[in-house]
Amino acid sequence: MAARWASIAPLSEVPLGTNRAYKIGGRSILLCHSTAGLYAVENRCTHQLAALEGGKLRGVYIFCPKHGAQFDLRTGSPVGTLAKSSIQTFVARLDEHENMEVQIPHESLPGPEQSRSQEDRPMSKENNKQIVARFLAAFSSGAVDSTMEMMTEDATWWVAGTMPISGTYDKPAFTRLLSGVLEACTGPIRITPRSYVAEDDYVAVEAESLTHTRNGRTYNNLYHFLFTIREGKVAGVKEYLDTMHANAILCTP
Repeated sequence: MAARWASIAPLSEVPLGTNRAYKIGGRSILLCHSTAGLYAVENRCTHQLAALEGGKLRGVYIFCPKHGAQFDLRTGSPVGTLAKSSIQTFVARLDEHENMEVQIPHESLPGPEQSRSQEDRPMSKENNKQIVARFLAAFSSGAVDSTMEMMTEDATWWVAGTMPISGTYDKPAFTRLLSGVLEACTGPIRITPRSYVAEDDYVAVEAESLTHTRNGRTYNNLYHFLFTIREGKVAGVKEYLDTMHANAILCTP
């Protein structure tokens, strides 16, 4: 997925529970700092094309300040009957200095005339890529609860190899595994996607990780992830990685 990261502003400009619009790549993009995380969406309600800036945030939802149309910040999908079309979503993250960054596709962003009714359009490959990109951004922030919220309740995570941490985990078990690994590190495991390929409900990602452990080691692995997407959430992950490196850094005293 050809894209670039645009550095926007310090997170302090958008206090928790608020949102603010910025001009990025020729479009007005709304940065939303909710209790569920940091999100970026197009600053345009598809109900009557009003600006979404100043709308109330409730978890992963935003309400248009003009008529109250509701949208899911994760997928852009409308909730309820007021709006029929989705809003454009973008991947947002924080850099190491707490500055907000937004991932901007190189290709032209769709204009209002290109919007299609949610009833007429199934979840597209590009939407699935965006869901995975937001998931990896949440994972990279170290916010375990926000990351798990983006997975279905019956989600599974499979880790390749024969390491102590290899195998298949359900959602509660993976939550415990991730929390335990993060406790052994000085900061979050930052995942940098290198490429995306999507087909049907699957998204394949080549990625690289980086973090440092409390005992002075550097964990810098290469991955191939296969994500399964269902109803706007991650339903399954298969994680292929350099198991020798992972075992030496994360599993060896």
